[in-house]
Amino acid sequence: MTLRLTLFTFCFLFVAQVNAQDYYKYRKVTDPFVFLELPVLDAKKKQYIIDNNIRKVDTKRYGFKKNGKQKKYFYGNRFFFNSNGQILEILGKTNKKFLGSSSYTYYDDGRLESHSYFNRKGELEKFHRQHFEGVKRAYVQLNADSDTLLYVVRGLQNEDNKAVDFYYKKGKLQYRWVNEYDEADKLQQVTMFKGNGKVKYIWDYRCNEEGKEILKHKDTTTICTRITDNEDGTTTYIYQNINEKGELIKTINRLNKSGKMEHYRKLKGVEEVIAYEYDIEYDDDDSTITNTLTKYYRKGILRSVTDKTFDADHHFDSDVTTKFKKGAIVSESIRRYEYGPDGLPTMLVRENKKDKYKGVTEYEFITKTGSNDMN
Repeated sequence: MTLRLTLFTFCFLFVAQVNAQDYYKYRKVTDPFVFLELPVLDAKKKQYIIDNNIRKVDTKRYGFKKNGKQKKYFYGNRFFFNSNGQILEILGKTNKKFLGSSSYTYYDDGRLESHSYFNRKGELEKFHRQHFEGVKRAYVQLNADSDTLLYVVRGLQNEDNKAVDFYYKKGKLQYRWVNEYDEADKLQQVTMFKGNGKVKYIWDYRCNEEGKEILKHKDTTTICTRITDNEDGTTTYIYQNINEKGELIKTINRLNKSGKMEHYRKLKGVEEVIAYEYDIEYDDDDSTITNTLTKYYRKGILRSVTDKTFDADHHFDSDVTTKFKKGAIVSESIRRYEYGPDGLPTMLVRENKKDKYKGVTEYEFITKTGSNDMN
């Protein structure tokens, strides 16, 4: 049951949302690791910091002119970590000036608690905090004067099998979501209300065996999920979303025997025109990723392919993105790391020879046992 609920949550967040406001219902403090590229998957970055005893990382990004000369302008960051491998602070700068900084705090269980942003004068400009006491998640954004700019509450389910979420902007209620569940805690319907109490939109999750729409409403989107246990031990999830225009969005997600995603596909319309594909290959343990292949389509025609492979240490070995037009290759971008004697990356290189583009990120790692410590 837990696995299936987890997959459903993944699919719900992975596909494009029906309504832009739905994003705010699930808003949270952004994991700062999105700003630091490392030669491992996102989920492995924190452990990478711990395993290598890293205390600080300096990065510097710059480009090259078409004649091969390095551009003078660069953008750099300095990252500070705690003993749990979490980012505590990020400093930003260019070759000319200091840009500002961000600091982060965490709960004892490792979840992000807050993000504070300071301008180049060291003045607090924005503060973001999320908490979980008595709710699934509450998120607040304040300005330097401690005025509430944004406040989002995602509520817990009550005794009536309902949960209510709220979205406030500058102290005024903008939207309210009422989430209704059945006795088995399966989501049945989500109703979105405007601040004045009028219904803005309805998401209906009640489907028959064939996944057909059973509720007719001009402002209703029907969402259906079908789960199939395959003979080879894999599990397939088919997720259907009929939007307000009557257009069908269908996603297919397949898990391997270890419960890891090995294939994801997104289709549009009753003709099921392909829009996106994602395949993952694993080592013999069915859990360690060795290759990922991502394909984007436009109106069913392949537009780009990104092929990532990993070495024996499970680090990025190569990353190639190929773009197509009318079936012909028009561009090929290569992303690769270069490493120092300690096994840590010294450089991330991005190249596109056809477009004559080259960009580089340089790294300097300061470990807990290192002597090249910087203040």
